[in-house]
Amino acid sequence: MKNFTCLILLGFMIGVSNIGHAELYQWVDEDGVAHYSNTFVADEDGDVDEGFRVLSEKEASPDTIPDLNTEKDDAPETKAVAKEEKQTAQAEQIEKNIADREEALRDRLNLEIDHYNREIKNNEEKLELTKIELKEAEDRYYEIKRESYSDTIAYRKKLQKATSRKMRYENRIKTLERSIQDYKDLIKVNKEKLSKLSD
Repeated sequence: MKNFTCLILLGFMIGVSNIGHAELYQWVDEDGVAHYSNTFVADEDGDVDEGFRVLSEKEASPDTIPDLNTEKDDAPETKAVAKEEKQTAQAEQIEKNIADREEALRDRLNLEIDHYNREIKNNEEKLELTKIELKEAEDRYYEIKRESYSDTIAYRKKLQKATSRKMRYENRIKTLERSIQDYKDLIKVNKEKLSKLSD
């Protein structure tokens, strides 16, 4: 089975290589129209037409065959117009790229502003809850300070626990307030950038 596959592959490669070396012939009919063929075209007597010739490999491709009906226009005006059109197209493309970049930057800045506003709202909600918890911790702290304990060690432990709880909430409030201010500063910066883009 393996040998059979190799034979088929070998036959296919030979066939393809023969196609690649095929010759292309050009002949012209009575009306002056050029025709192409891969075989000789003989007239009724069996003679090959005088206009029949073998094309070189370079000429064999229809893409490389020159079109005899077109005239080359090498006028300087045409080249100048083509160059100007090319420069105009490049300038328009550059302007479009700049506009696209500005639009992308504007979208990104707006998305960041939306994100910062959401973070501010979340932090403000956390801040309100923390203030409530701080109030409860302060109430408990002052309540413990008012109480009298015969056991001073137990009293100190309770007071220390209430103090650390109160301080924890105070620190959390400071952190949240600082975070809210940072987000507000970032929003201000982004709005300034947006105003520069609009100008």
